Amino acid sequence: MARNLITDVEGVLVGSAEDERLASGVTVVLFEEPAVASIAMNGGALGTDVKNIYYFAPDSLRWETLEIGYSGFLEWCCVGKLDDFYSWIEGH
Repeated sequence: MARNLITDVEGVLVGSAEDERLASGVTVVLFEEPAVASIAMNGGALGTDVKNIYYFAPDSLRWETLEIGYSGFLEWCCVGKLDDFYSWIEGH
């Protein structure tokens, strides 16, 4: 039965792990087919803008900031602004 979760999408696998002693965790969304982009929420390792979303830029092979937080990224994905996301990436 579908519950309207990302795990309901065929070909998408989700896993997570945490270490309470370190107050740290990670969630991975893995696509069975090749994906176009990789994103990460900064927990402090990518820069001082903690909680901003980064993407792995294929041209520089480095993590680059999108200069938005998680809720802003979800808005792009959920309200039909995903084309704006791809245009922004192509412009950088």
